[in-house]
Amino acid sequence: MNRDRGFTLIELLVSIALFGLLLGLTYRALADVTGINADQTAAARVQGKLRLASEVIAQELRQGVFGAVIDTPVASGNDAFSIALIDGVSGYAVAEPPRNFRRRKGVDVVVPVARAAQTGFRRGDRALLVNASGDALLFTVTGVRAVESGRWTVKHRDCTNGMDYTPGTLLFRVRALGVAPGARLDARLDPDTLYLVYEDRLEPLAFDVDRFEVHYVYRDAAGGEVTDPTTAAGYSDDYPAPVLTSSSGRSYTLARLSLRLSAADRARGREVRRTLVEGVELANNGTYRIRRLQVCGE
Repeated sequence: MNRDRGFTLIELLVSIALFGLLLGLTYRALADVTGINADQTAAARVQGKLRLASEVIAQELRQGVFGAVIDTPVASGNDAFSIALIDGVSGYAVAEPPRNFRRRKGVDVVVPVARAAQTGFRRGDRALLVNASGDALLFTVTGVRAVESGRWTVKHRDCTNGMDYTPGTLLFRVRALGVAPGARLDARLDPDTLYLVYEDRLEPLAFDVDRFEVHYVYRDAAGGEVTDPTTAAGYSDDYPAPVLTSSSGRSYTLARLSLRLSAADRARGREVRRTLVEGVELANNGTYRIRRLQVCGE
C-alpha cells in the first residue's frame, strides 16, 4: 500500500533558499528602483530651483534700460551684477536747455501736469538720462520744480550732466536691482543663498546655490564676440563697461550676460549635483544704446 510522501528536509531547505534568493532579488530590484526615483526626485528638485532662479533673473535682465549694467546696489563682476530697470513711464522728452547742458545739475522735461508730484519724480528717486549719442547719467533726484506751464526741472545736486544735449534726449525713472550670493554681500548672510538686492532691502531668490557666475559677452558690428575683455588683454576698458575698443580699433558692445548656477541635493547619502547655464540678451535698440555710463557721485 502506497502512502503520500512528504518533503524531505533537504528539499525543504532548498525551497527555502530559493525563496529567499528570489525575495532578495526582488527586494534589491525594488531598492534600485526606489533609489533611482530618489535620485531623479533630488535632481528634479535641484534643476527646478535653478530654472526658477534663472527665469526670474532673465525676466529682470530683459527689462533693463538699454542694457545698463551698473555698480549699484552691488558692484557688478563675475559673482554678482546690478542693472537699471525702468520704473513707471517709458521716458520723458528732455527740452533743449537755454545754456550749457553739460554743466547743468538738472534737466528740463516736458510733462503737461499741474503739480510736481504728478511728474512721476520725487526726491530720492533714481533717474537715468540718455542722449542719442549713447551718453548716460544715473543720478538721484534731489528736487523737482516748475519752470513754466508743462515744463519741469528735475534736479541732481551731486554732479553735473557731463554730456551734450542731443535731439531726442530722454529721462527715465529707474530702479536699481542687483543679484548676488550672500557670500558677496555680508558675512552674516547665508553664503549659499542667492539674493535679489534692492537699494533698501534683500529678498532671497534661491537657497543652497553654491556657485553663481556671471560672464559678460560683447559683440562687434560683424557679430564677432568676446567674453570678459580687459585692458590687460588689449581692450580700452575692463568689463562690464557698456562699450569697449580692442587694440585693433574694433568696437564691442555689451550684448549678453552668461549665467552659470550650480546646486546640489542629497539622495541615498550621496550628492546629486546639477548646473544650469543661461545666456540672456540685454535689451537695446538702434536709436538708444548706452556707450558711456556715468554714475552721479562716483
